[in-house]
Amino acid sequence: MRENRSDIVIIGSGLAGLSALIAARTANPDRSAVLLEKKKRPGGKIPVAGSGQCNITHSGSPQSFLSKYGEKNRFVKPALFQYPNSFLIDFLQQRGVPLEEEENGKIFPCSRKSADVLNAFVREIHALGGKIVCDSPVSHFDLQNGEFVIHTESEIWRAEKLLLATGGISWPGTGSTGDAFPWLEKIGHTIVPLRPALTSLIINPWSYASCSGISFHSDRIELIRNEKRIRTLTGEILLTHTGLSGPGILDGSRYMEPNDKLLITLVPFRSREEFEVRFLNDLRQFSAREVQSIVRQYNLPERLVHEIFRSVRIPLESRGAEFSKENRKKLIDRLFSFPCEIRAKDGFEKAMCTAGGVDLSEADPKTMMSRIVPNLYFGGEILDIDGDTGGFNLQFAFSSGSLAGHHMGNA
Repeated sequence: MRENRSDIVIIGSGLAGLSALIAARTANPDRSAVLLEKKKRPGGKIPVAGSGQCNITHSGSPQSFLSKYGEKNRFVKPALFQYPNSFLIDFLQQRGVPLEEEENGKIFPCSRKSADVLNAFVREIHALGGKIVCDSPVSHFDLQNGEFVIHTESEIWRAEKLLLATGGISWPGTGSTGDAFPWLEKIGHTIVPLRPALTSLIINPWSYASCSGISFHSDRIELIRNEKRIRTLTGEILLTHTGLSGPGILDGSRYMEPNDKLLITLVPFRSREEFEVRFLNDLRQFSAREVQSIVRQYNLPERLVHEIFRSVRIPLESRGAEFSKENRKKLIDRLFSFPCEIRAKDGFEKAMCTAGGVDLSEADPKTMMSRIVPNLYFGGEILDIDGDTGGFNLQFAFSSGSLAGHHMGNA
């Protein structure tokens, strides 16, 4: 088997790996650096990000990003502040990829083509003299005499420094199949259990399949576990054929487990009392109207209102003047605390990213180097980091990979 040597070896060609190679070569062009990719082409999840349009990052200050990674803000801060969204935006625009910002702050290439983003990174790597070796799956690595020995199907690579950017296990078709986690456990690293994140929910029972495609904003999504409220979330919700999706659900899915319950406020009121007072006043003021038409005034689509009335067994033709106290209570309960029991989360095949991974206490956030194995570095989703939807995961991949690569090149 042929043996090769490189000062730096990177495994995985997603955004973290590509960014690390660029940063390493930029920091020290005299250090050789190679990237090994098991697929026939580089890119990882870049080609499929944002449904192929590549929501590469988000607008806002680096400080505003910190709340987008659950409780991991202290860990992500050094990388995001040294390599912020403005750095990534400038990098792409200076290399011929103009970007545009949507009203919601998401940033895409103007062409809406992920290939344009990927090609800009690959061209930069070639310009810097970096090397990408595709169709080269790594089976394992060893530590021998202070250096890493990386085994592929046909070659052995020896390196002073190694970066793992192999991702999690979501969207396995892109190459993220969790290859590195057994390697890391073997050398003493702790892997936080892997869970689907940024994923839709399957609700049981679910009688709202006919409302699939309807979306609305909820100011209150209560997560209940064992009869205790453990978290309150907000955000846009999308009804699907099997349950719930949309940014508010996707972002909160990192906290959710099967058998948890959600109580969702469907109407735009801060408290149940405020809603109840308004609803009773409207019933009196519009006593001759059908109650379902009064409810639609609260920014709820007609299809959803009709299904809610059916679910609580209230006739659609009910009018305000004849609306009983019992029906008022049933309807207020359903509109302000719409109940959903989580049967399951969509699996890793559909989840946008992976929660869990390398325990953050075992990595240095200022360098991305392992605290257990010197000269071993991490980048992107292999770490126990999962960001909100909207470009935050690609941004962390870029920032963490760049930070790791910088230190690999300089150290």
